[in-house]
Amino acid sequence: GAAIARLLEKRLIDDGRYARLYVESRSRRAPRAGRLLIRELLVRGVEEAVARRAVEDLLLATSEEDLARRVLEKFALGSEADRLRAARRLKSRGFDPAIALRGMGDVGDDPDG
Repeated sequence: GAAIARLLEKRLIDDGRYARLYVESRSRRAPRAGRLLIRELLVRGVEEAVARRAVEDLLLATSEEDLARRVLEKFALGSEADRLRAARRLKSRGFDPAIALRGMGDVGDDPDG
């Protein structure tokens, strides 16, 4: 009751700030699709509207395609096995299959050749 109210008043508890920091950290360290980020925040007790706002703010600065591309940068995409491994990683990070395929085409393209 009163203790929580004081913490909120002093902005020591701020779900919006927590959600923004969480989304920013995840997008730097281990990029994920927006829908997965929202789900992760919900599991952590953040209200859905707050979680959606934090993800929307992230996606104003970057696209899901860019986030997927950042995941793919760690993969060699020379063989079919490499592409399947990369596709599984993207799926585990919540990316839509169409975004994953577009991202693989971009990363695999060789501008010189």
